[in-house]
Amino acid sequence: MAFSRIKASIEQAVENSIRTGVTRIAEDAKKNSSWSADIPDAIYVGDVKKESSGVWSGEIIVDLKKAPQAAAFEYGSGIHGEEGEEYIIKPDTASALAFPKSKWPGYNPPPKAPEVFVFPFVMHPGVAAKPYLRPAIEKNRKAIRTLILNGFIKGYKDGIDVKVIIK
Repeated sequence: MAFSRIKASIEQAVENSIRTGVTRIAEDAKKNSSWSADIPDAIYVGDVKKESSGVWSGEIIVDLKKAPQAAAFEYGSGIHGEEGEEYIIKPDTASALAFPKSKWPGYNPPPKAPEVFVFPFVMHPGVAAKPYLRPAIEKNRKAIRTLILNGFIKGYKDGIDVKVIIK
């Protein structure tokens, strides 16, 4: 009976510690991706659970429907990614892609250049990796270990209703 109370107390404290740690990672990932208009709002904490194997897991979700470019920036794409090649971008529903001249402020077209450039497709070089999630994980790795250890100790102490002094 007492053991089950201790176990339940430890599990609750460890779960809370993991949730705190995963939330810290998600918040840091949001800060690391603040240069993007979409990525920070696409990052959120998912489930924290104990698997049947006894291993705990905590999810950080990046919603690719809100930020479809998120993976490309985390890992790199095109010539900067695993494939190492440019890729084609074609219009989904229209017959052509249209880009206003203002999208290329450094481009100095001839005086009679149109205000909008129209292409049937473009070869995109991709984007260089600009990781936001991995650095957040690495930054918090040690602190999360400490959180979990402290959670375990707290759960044990709360479960047995005695004071534990560690020197």
